[in-house]
Amino acid sequence: LARTGLAAWPGHDRLIIIRQEIRSQAARANQLSMQSTSSDGSPKEKYSDPVQSYISAAENGNTEVQFQLALALANGAGVERDFNEALRWLEAAARSGHAVAQYNVGLGSLFGPDPKPRNAGQWIKSAADQDFKPAYRVLGWMYTTGTGIKRNAKQAVVWSVKGAKWSKPPVSGDVVVAWQALFEDAYHRAVIEVRDRKMTQSQDLK
Repeated sequence: LARTGLAAWPGHDRLIIIRQEIRSQAARANQLSMQSTSSDGSPKEKYSDPVQSYISAAENGNTEVQFQLALALANGAGVERDFNEALRWLEAAARSGHAVAQYNVGLGSLFGPDPKPRNAGQWIKSAADQDFKPAYRVLGWMYTTGTGIKRNAKQAVVWSVKGAKWSKPPVSGDVVVAWQALFEDAYHRAVIEVRDRKMTQSQDLK
């Protein structure tokens, strides 16, 4: 909510303070590292108490906590990185209609540890339908390259133009950083480089 408010009113002093307080609390929680055994060698919870409380809330169906827990696991923020577990929680949030989780599930289906490109289309389309604007570029790239969905020149143009009109990258707190980076590289190679090469050719463009 603080991010949403600051997107509309970037200089709002109170929202900036709230965001800083949230980040400080998260940083303090993340300082508690994972431990597998206690000092006497007996089994211990896999995660620290603060992380375990997030897991409990996620298991109880809190969609936003599911999403934040997934990002922490995927990005290694205070816990050991675990892409498969992250994807599990992202899918739980995505099924509840969380647009940003849907976007990340789509990226994970394309660039995650066990790629399933055919699953990506439905999730990226759902995120785009909810106006999560970074999904526009991904959808344009998918239609252009035929990755995960059938190649469609008309849809490629429609979504690529929408993506070009809104060219801001998603904020780091909204994405699995590794998957986003892999997409940006693929997008640049398949769209930007091809476009630039065609623009330098002497023949008329159809």
